[in-house]
Amino acid sequence: MISRMTFSMNNLDEAETECFRNNDRFIPSRSFNDEFASNYKISSCTSMTDIDELPNNENVHYEKILNQNFSNKKKSLQSMTDLDFKVEENLNAQQSIHNRQIPKVPFKILDAPLLQDDFYLNVVDWGKSDLLAVGLGNAAYTWSYKTNTIDKISQLEEFNLVTGIGWDQTGQLLGVGTLHGRVQLWDINKNQNIATFDDHYERVGSLSIFNNLLITGSRDKAIKLRDIRMHKRLVATYKNHKQEVCGLKWSPDGQYFASGGNDNNLFVYSPKTIHPLMKKKHKAAVKAIAWSNKTSGLLASGAGTADKCVRLWQVGERKLVGLRDTGSQICNIIFSKHSDELITTHGFSNNEINIWQLKGLKKSHTLLGHSSRVLYLSMSPDGEKIVTGAGDETLRFWNLNYPIPHEYNKVERKLNFSEMSLNAMR
Repeated sequence: MISRMTFSMNNLDEAETECFRNNDRFIPSRSFNDEFASNYKISSCTSMTDIDELPNNENVHYEKILNQNFSNKKKSLQSMTDLDFKVEENLNAQQSIHNRQIPKVPFKILDAPLLQDDFYLNVVDWGKSDLLAVGLGNAAYTWSYKTNTIDKISQLEEFNLVTGIGWDQTGQLLGVGTLHGRVQLWDINKNQNIATFDDHYERVGSLSIFNNLLITGSRDKAIKLRDIRMHKRLVATYKNHKQEVCGLKWSPDGQYFASGGNDNNLFVYSPKTIHPLMKKKHKAAVKAIAWSNKTSGLLASGAGTADKCVRLWQVGERKLVGLRDTGSQICNIIFSKHSDELITTHGFSNNEINIWQLKGLKKSHTLLGHSSRVLYLSMSPDGEKIVTGAGDETLRFWNLNYPIPHEYNKVERKLNFSEMSLNAMR
């Protein structure tokens, strides 16, 4: 049974950006138990069996860049613009393009202790039923935007972690991937775990559900396809990636699914065959993948630190139709539901959220607020808002300010994940 609890938090909705870091919150000390800390640390990457594939790790790249910039004692660091990591000048000029005014600060900030600071995980997803699913440490929770209630969905064993989260299209079925390679399926209406799969032998950081078809991607390099009506039967296994599968998305019509890997590859498959229909090489890990709901076969991908580019693909023609160097590691990508726009979130150095016009991939807006990589992104069911999560252990809600009124924009919302996360540690 699901435990249901409601919490209050300090009202941060009217706070200025500089005040956000002063909000009252309880983050448990990670030093109280060295064994606990060491078990929660996620190892860097899978050992390579293919000698032609060099190890590639976005988290290590991130640490190296931070060390290089913050250990420089010859220069006093005044602002993020003083860092050695440069952004192309033409992107700054594009920020003057505005089709509408978007608030520069989030309208809601939630504390999220134990939200993992790991590029390869996907632990935030906003479902159609208006429930936000979040993996914090070794537990999965849902929070209702409308009723401001929080439910603990799954509590894993002590030294396990939630590494992947994903809703189906109805918002009634939730998939949960774990550090130990297990995948759980939860029926939210029935409040029960309806299936558990143990096919992967390393963490499952990406998963996607379309109707009755579940795909899961793991650090064991494999993608598993299941028909959930058949429970224990595995439909297909895809073994084209040479390193961890960190991005996985069904197309809106279910004809294709795309996968991105730490081997810098983007693959597009049909569930009818085990052979990729399209393979495209990037220069860094491909975690950010999104399909357009408005244009059939339009796929967007974004890659990590050594690449930094947004690419648009027309899958039917198997060709590149758009390219833009963003100047920063791309952690997430998503299409707007209301306009011809693309939204990306980024890592070092600016930790920003960018909105791009699809035509010409021109940047129209930049949103700042997170103090570390913006590793997680999801959009509300109505398409009017987004939520972002970062290693700063906060979830921030942003209004995209489309001219579409909606009743529950006026609902008061207060929440704190902190106390629930403490229970996950016990």
